[in-house]
Amino acid sequence: MSWFVRKDKGIQTPTEMKREAPDGLWYQCPNCKKVMNTREHKLNA
Repeated sequence: MSWFVRKDKGIQTPTEMKREAPDGLWYQCPNCKKVMNTREHKLNA
């Protein structure tokens, strides 16, 4: 049994309400292809 049961099926967010992620928010390692937050990458570099 699941912990969460959706009451209304087929709920979708209208396109105008969706927000875009700003450029440069995510960094992908060219070697291992791991995706991480840019701030986290700078702290570990």
